Amino acid sequence: MSRPLIAITGATGFVGGFLLQQLHDDNRFDIRALTRRPQPAFPNLEWVAGDLADPSALRKLVENADIVVHLAGLIKARSKADFFSVNRDATGVLVKSAFAAGATGFLHLSSLAARHPDLSDYAASKRAGEALALSNAAEYTVGRVLNLRAPAVYGPGDDETLKLFKPLRWGIAPIPQGSDRVAMIHVEDLASAIIACVDELLTDRENAKVQPIEKKDKFRGYDHIDIDDGTADGHDLQTLYALVAETLGRRPRYVKIPRTVLSIAAILNTFAARIGRKAPILTLGKVNEICFPDWRAKSPHLRELINWQPRHTLADALPIVIAAYVTDGRL
Repeated sequence: MSRPLIAITGATGFVGGFLLQQLHDDNRFDIRALTRRPQPAFPNLEWVAGDLADPSALRKLVENADIVVHLAGLIKARSKADFFSVNRDATGVLVKSAFAAGATGFLHLSSLAARHPDLSDYAASKRAGEALALSNAAEYTVGRVLNLRAPAVYGPGDDETLKLFKPLRWGIAPIPQGSDRVAMIHVEDLASAIIACVDELLTDRENAKVQPIEKKDKFRGYDHIDIDDGTADGHDLQTLYALVAETLGRRPRYVKIPRTVLSIAAILNTFAARIGRKAPILTLGKVNEICFPDWRAKSPHLRELINWQPRHTLADALPIVIAAYVTDGRL
């Protein structure tokens, strides 16, 4: 019996690296992954040279694939058009390529930000990517798109989480005005959840051979599904800072940051990025996201639909991550 073939975009990124490792340890799948640069050999893995803007590379990526896992996307961009080109348009093209090639499942890693597309160009592009993925798949009789909305992802080697906690080196814990609750998930749990979803999509494929897929597909009827670490009420920044400060042996001094200050910083950062022809990470849209009060995961939640549970709690896992940052000299 042949092993299922999983095609992956974003495999060289933070989440993708952990997903590849878990797929390798699982040893039930063959893998094909997209890359823009030469990569070291990996067991049961074929690298495909190209990017999301290369239709021929995408066709080669999804050829004979059973499930396509789309992790790649932009979290910062120089313009709204750039966000939409990658997060919406490329997602739509990839979905069509996948199902035209015979794939029966497409997992799109989205973001909780897609819940509020009015907040930022990033959020709007992720929401548009979800919608286009669903509409482009609608013409295929067998196949399922799963938009999995991830919260803030942390874990070993994550530079984005590190930026949040760097002020604690000086004992400062900045609290943006308006921010309140945020969902989080450890990268290893997100990777295991993706594999659990792949298993469900493969099960749906087998069930569809003997009865209509609608009767067995646990994801059907949902435009998106949320995921988090199992903490129903999410986390607050003070709790996060307290965990990190304890690990660092510091007493945090909480400093409220007015939204006006963040907005001015965003304007200056955007202006400087344009001069340097770079993509700004702090923009007015990002300020909207940062100051939004409720980024908790909500129903429908992955834990409600399939047999998957996160293994890492923030209280246990975050200090380990912070200690690793200290060991390698980054914090």
